[in-house]
Amino acid sequence: MPDSWQVTQHTASNWAVIYRVPLEVFPAYYAHAFVLLAGEHKILVDTGSGLPSSNRDLLAGFTAIGDQFGTSIRVDDLTLIVITHGHIDHVGGTDWIRKLASDAQIAIHELDCTSLTNPHERTRIAHQRMGNFLRQAGVPENKRQQLLALYVIGKPDLTPIAVDVILRDGDTLADCMEVIHVPGHAPGLIMLRVGDTLLTSDHILPKTSVALSPESIFPYTGVGHYLDSLLKASHLEGIQVALGGHEEMIPDYADAVIRTTELSSLKIKRILDRCAEPRTVYQLASDAYGVMDGYTELLMVEQVGARVEYLSQRGQLAIENLDEVLADNDQPRLYRQSR
Repeated sequence: MPDSWQVTQHTASNWAVIYRVPLEVFPAYYAHAFVLLAGEHKILVDTGSGLPSSNRDLLAGFTAIGDQFGTSIRVDDLTLIVITHGHIDHVGGTDWIRKLASDAQIAIHELDCTSLTNPHERTRIAHQRMGNFLRQAGVPENKRQQLLALYVIGKPDLTPIAVDVILRDGDTLADCMEVIHVPGHAPGLIMLRVGDTLLTSDHILPKTSVALSPESIFPYTGVGHYLDSLLKASHLEGIQVALGGHEEMIPDYADAVIRTTELSSLKIKRILDRCAEPRTVYQLASDAYGVMDGYTELLMVEQVGARVEYLSQRGQLAIENLDEVLADNDQPRLYRQSR
């Protein structure tokens, strides 16, 4: 973990105290969990990936809160565990942490609830939809099987976990946090407002525009929902501190929302421009990103597919080989600008 990534303390305007805890959720890839103290409430936001390095860093974070800030808190003191969304780097440690904090309730948005309660069904359905998407995107057969294998790494091992609190937009948690539903990156992605402090999870980050998938794989993902959620984020006023689920603290929240929205619009336009001639999603991804390999390749194809889906839904792209597609649903789609 980079030396600069240490546990930090932030006091919100409602006097809740927030500790940001860095975790190595995958080799050389980092995320944040948050420990929030507000009166009698002791809350953990996100649980990391569940890999040994992630669990190690989370426990070390609790120790650091005491050593660096003089606040004694143990894992088994937790009263509530809030999951911001159902991706493995944020939810994968939930079964492990609940065994250490057996009295804590678990809360997650209703649209990501099955990532905890029924992960096997969720994964199997998404795997089938991903296979269909990759075929229709024109991914070569040998690549397709590799990407499908990468897609399910770690997911079949998740243990079903009961959820105690189902979250919806506008809910208040522990008398100190407002739930803000921002689908796009994940169906049930939430931000949490704590007074003048905003935990943005993966929706707004200081450097990165988050990965998106086509809505054909997961409802409530995709570019359309993402742009609507960026607009919703832009209407939040009075945010003095913004802390993301990855990377460093966001120095200017309003500027970050504007920058992210502008970059997203630019990426959509680039895809539209490249469809002056008929192209498959895989060809568009290769054009945009050049050499692709491994999990990065899967992410790139998904993101291009999400933008193509968005443009198609809005009548800006058409399927050039429609007769072939109607005769064979697995036929790769060739997209071109609508005339």
